[in-house]
Amino acid sequence: MDAFDWGKIKNGFSGFEKLAVRFVNDQFSVSRPWTQTKKTRDGNRDAYTIVLGYQAYPAKEEQWWMEAKYSTAVQKLTRYKLDATIVSAILNGNVSKVIFVTNILVGAKTVQDIRTALKKAVNCKDVSFCTKYTLEFWLRQNPEVLLEFFEGTAFRFNFPDLFITEEPEFYSKIDRGLTFREPLHILQRNQQYSACFSVFSAKKCVRKIRTKKDIQGLTWLSRAQLSLHPGENHICISFRLERDYKGGNGTNEHSAPVFLLGDAQLLPKYAEVVDGTEITIRIKSQEQIREEIDTLFTEFQRRNQLFLYCIRGVSGSGKTYLLKQIAQRFSEKREPLFYADFTSSSVENSRILLDMVLFILFPYLDPETVDIDYINGLTGCYVSYFVRELIINRKSLDTLNQLFAALHNEDALFPVQLSINARYVFLDNLQCLNEAAKNFLLYLLLNAKNCDLPVVFILSGQPDFFAGEFELVYQRIAMQIRECALTAHDIEEYLQTCGFLRFHPDHNTFRGLFPNLIELFLFAQYLNDLGHEVSGLDEFLLACKSFCSTKLLEQCILDRFNQVLTDQEPLRALCDNIYWSESGVSLATQDAEVIQNTKKLLKAGLIQYDDDNRAIPYHDIYKNCYRKHFSRPKSFPPEKETPLEAMCGALWRETDRAQLWRIAGTIADMLEQHKFYSVMYILEDSFRGGNLEALRIRLGTQIYYTLYMCYALAATNVSTVQSGRELFQLIRDETKDSGDPILLDVCESATWELLNSLYEWLEFDQASICANQLIDVICRLQLLGRRDPELKKCIRYHDAEVIRTLVESEQNLPTAEENFILRSQAALDYGFQYRYQTFKVRYGLTLATRNIQQACALMSECMRDLEKSRGQEDRYYLWAGFALHYFKLVQKNDSRELSQALDFHGRLKKNFYNDYRKKIFGLASFYYCVRQAELGNHLLFQEVRFERDLRPRQKAFYFETVALYESLYGSLDEAQNALRKAEEIFAQLPDYLVIIRHNLRLLDNCQVRPQSAKFYCGGELEDHIYYADPRSAW
Repeated sequence: MDAFDWGKIKNGFSGFEKLAVRFVNDQFSVSRPWTQTKKTRDGNRDAYTIVLGYQAYPAKEEQWWMEAKYSTAVQKLTRYKLDATIVSAILNGNVSKVIFVTNILVGAKTVQDIRTALKKAVNCKDVSFCTKYTLEFWLRQNPEVLLEFFEGTAFRFNFPDLFITEEPEFYSKIDRGLTFREPLHILQRNQQYSACFSVFSAKKCVRKIRTKKDIQGLTWLSRAQLSLHPGENHICISFRLERDYKGGNGTNEHSAPVFLLGDAQLLPKYAEVVDGTEITIRIKSQEQIREEIDTLFTEFQRRNQLFLYCIRGVSGSGKTYLLKQIAQRFSEKREPLFYADFTSSSVENSRILLDMVLFILFPYLDPETVDIDYINGLTGCYVSYFVRELIINRKSLDTLNQLFAALHNEDALFPVQLSINARYVFLDNLQCLNEAAKNFLLYLLLNAKNCDLPVVFILSGQPDFFAGEFELVYQRIAMQIRECALTAHDIEEYLQTCGFLRFHPDHNTFRGLFPNLIELFLFAQYLNDLGHEVSGLDEFLLACKSFCSTKLLEQCILDRFNQVLTDQEPLRALCDNIYWSESGVSLATQDAEVIQNTKKLLKAGLIQYDDDNRAIPYHDIYKNCYRKHFSRPKSFPPEKETPLEAMCGALWRETDRAQLWRIAGTIADMLEQHKFYSVMYILEDSFRGGNLEALRIRLGTQIYYTLYMCYALAATNVSTVQSGRELFQLIRDETKDSGDPILLDVCESATWELLNSLYEWLEFDQASICANQLIDVICRLQLLGRRDPELKKCIRYHDAEVIRTLVESEQNLPTAEENFILRSQAALDYGFQYRYQTFKVRYGLTLATRNIQQACALMSECMRDLEKSRGQEDRYYLWAGFALHYFKLVQKNDSRELSQALDFHGRLKKNFYNDYRKKIFGLASFYYCVRQAELGNHLLFQEVRFERDLRPRQKAFYFETVALYESLYGSLDEAQNALRKAEEIFAQLPDYLVIIRHNLRLLDNCQVRPQSAKFYCGGELEDHIYYADPRSAW
């Protein structure tokens, strides 16, 4: 066919606009003129877009819209962003037809996705794509139009009756809407796929699609008869490759299927077929879940209300396999579907959560193309301030996670009046979410419930995710939650099917033997390696004991790696990159050798190939084993690295000490900017569960401990599983005897942080010892010339004095006030202004039951000075602001003070999550005292769940808060039990025991529960009153 030069159109894109209108008027029976709405230029694509509206019927509000896109620079679009004007019209609900006219080729997958999304999501009845060959064929049929619009002589056309304009590209059968996906390079037997291609037909006709005769083991899942219209047709077909599939390309049984459409042959671009890697075991619980979801789906279609279904199970129990099966069945219904699996990458997880929000709002848009300018271009569409902030900060890991953590408004994401058609959301590996992301997901679910959105959420994860804060969702949303687990019957049936057992034991024999499919599968291989059947119960139990108790599981996995990777450097390098990457290795830009090596690893069962064209670890169990026994590679594929990944990889590949120090300096700067999530992302894999000794040798001792301290400080602020105190103790122990000045700098920082932790843990004797140790480190640094010779000019000296004073105040010693005045003035005199301010905040907290007015005065002074010197987002400014308004609140229940306290509390949640959690007990106690038990329960029983242990102080306040609740609303016996636990923790602090023992006496003596409770702010305790401690908001 001759080439067509679109550059010769008269008047460029203005001429194309008129041509597009002429074409649509001719093809779609338009009787009245179109109204031009806007012209835009897609700058990075060098393409022009013209949007026109049309009132199809004068008496109706029904509208048609046309988007004309013209370019001479772009040949094919694999992403298509609907113009904001059309989206605005769609959201207003009156658009029945959308017509896209372009001289550019548009991928068949993109066309099908847009059609499905618009028809299903917003009830658009007709979506037409008129692309390059359709326009050119029409021009051939209308030569007078060609002469009118194009310069020069008429073009010569030679259109066959049928020809392929886009060869087949393969995709997973799980449809993911407009989210961009690379076509697959590898297909696996026993899986379902879609093939997307484009074909030109000169006339309206019906053609049958079929495979070449020598192809075996392919089952059609869609109709073989294809109805073609004149012009370019964009087609997606579905099929399944069975276990016995054999390709038909000569003698290569692994070639991808070749299709025939009439006489035209559809040759796939590059895909090949390998055996599937999934462990196929019949699990009864999976079958029950599938059947239950089918039933509930029918109910959802009838009621069209929020539907939440949770699948939980231990690692390796088959949750992911099950979720994909369910998602495939939903995909077959061509419903708007969002499917994502979370990983260990907080960057990737943040992107997924934002994409999910955009999918719920705009399922007909590729989320990657939605920026704030696009949102601002929408009219008649409310997008919340919070969602706008997420979009603006989508590239910032720290800001996104701060926003995630700060979300505590159940109406912040979606407007209450939002009206949408059904959406389907599948989320896997929820246990990978950090605390901020988990908080965001929970409130998203509650927001969706408040708005009564017709969204199906099917969630899958390990049991820990569905505990703690998730109980809030239990209470607010009706849901189904089911276990995906191996039963004794499943295990016996599998081993019998494999032919390993010659006896029929009781089901109880298998109960609890294998918690996951990986262990069961490897045990079956172990039995196979024994070379004989197991003939009796004793022999079977001996084999189980041998396998489970001698680390044979780990050895079996390690042996599988070594058998394939030994002396195979290219395979080892690829495996390194797959197992040490956060999100796998994309094959989209890899050369033929890498793709061939990927197939070898797949065939060996060492990796998996996911629906996004990525090679990923076979399973987390394999990943943990690999990272334990194989060192991290020195580089990753550069095209996959984000800036944070680049910094993370540089720690392993960089050998230049100066460059490593620059990286360490950058990470330290991130800490100063409170970019704790970025620091955790860069360092967590290395310092939590990694080979620390190998890392120390590679980085060198100085850089190693400098970075270890950065990790400890970040973990203290945002980690829910790693205790900062443990890390500070370890770093101090390993550096305290060093004569290296840089290591002593680290030791000084670790000792100070440890001292602070000991104080917060109420270990005052140990804190006194640690304060002396801190002074000792300072003196050693003085001898090395690293600190000022005058001790009082060293800030850590003043830090030690601060803790000594706070301990004195906590113990209500008579010297406390005098020492506070002297030591705080000393800090100010020697130029430590910030330490002077933070000292006043911390000291003020200790005064809440002795002199609450002085405490308020100190907080107010600090807020004024800190706002000037540090700004309103400073940690201690927020501490002081919360304490000031909270202390005023507990003295006099004033709604304005409550509002202010809650505002400061929310700001702490955004930037200082652990500080936010520690204030919860005080707020819960307030709500109980004012008889708002539901709000108190929300804070106490949903928000205070910690994966790492509470500090003793917070634990005691927790027990006191529980006791308050039980005293007013529950069991007096439970209240007494909780108070005695708090009494035990505060045994050495009489100032705290006064309130606890008063309440115990009250409960011991009263026959009925107390009728009221209030906060103790000093003075005499009244016999009939139950008191709460205002320091519980520590």
